[in-house]
Amino acid sequence: MKAFTHAIFMLSIILSAPTLSASFYDDKARGWFWYEENNVAAEEAEQEPLHAPEPSPAVVMSPSAQLKAQGVALENAMATAILTPTPENYVEYLALSKAVQEQSQTFASGFSQAITQNPSYDYSLESPNNAQAIIANNELTNEQNNATIATMADENALLFFFRSDCPYCHRFAPIVKKFSGFFGFTVIPISLDGQGLSEYPYPKENLQLAHQLKIKVVPAVALMKPSTNELAIVGFGYSSWTELIKKMLFAGQKLAGNTEYDTVKY
Repeated sequence: MKAFTHAIFMLSIILSAPTLSASFYDDKARGWFWYEENNVAAEEAEQEPLHAPEPSPAVVMSPSAQLKAQGVALENAMATAILTPTPENYVEYLALSKAVQEQSQTFASGFSQAITQNPSYDYSLESPNNAQAIIANNELTNEQNNATIATMADENALLFFFRSDCPYCHRFAPIVKKFSGFFGFTVIPISLDGQGLSEYPYPKENLQLAHQLKIKVVPAVALMKPSTNELAIVGFGYSSWTELIKKMLFAGQKLAGNTEYDTVKY
């Protein structure tokens, strides 16, 4: 009986051996390599360094954009303090305002020093703003203007248009007479109503020329250049001595062709 039981046991082992063998190899092919691949993947994962995401480049604002942003921040702080008047909002506005003021003072100081060191950029040297310098500059300018107009008087004459019933003409006539005598202009008085004034009792009457120059307002003065038969309007209405000088200089530029305004041929 024992021998029979032992035989049965040995037979079962022999019969089951192929199954065990196949199962082992199958499991080995599936399990061992699977286990090895996982180990390799884990090792690679451990060896591979982790890269942090690269930070996005910072936006660089231009100086003008920075200055604009600063102004916007100051305006917003003031608006916030007005709409929500709390101590914190007041302090925020005061802090920004102080920073802007200090920045402006720094710029003004540096700008002034730069002007001092670079006089070629100092406009006040050309147009001074202190009293004595202004007087000296005006005297020099007046001398230059007077010399220019005196030269103009050598080549040009003045046409003085008026009416005897015009009060402005009566007030302006003495200025024209003094002006022409000072610079040496020859004056041709032209009356639109045929009557004279105290300073010009014997005027000419030339309505055609007045029409050609479109003289509708008196008194009026024109600058005449006989060498080219050209006329340029000096001005209409009453003018002071200083105003007449400015208008005369401009009329001279028109006759010289230095402006966009056309002259009139006669």
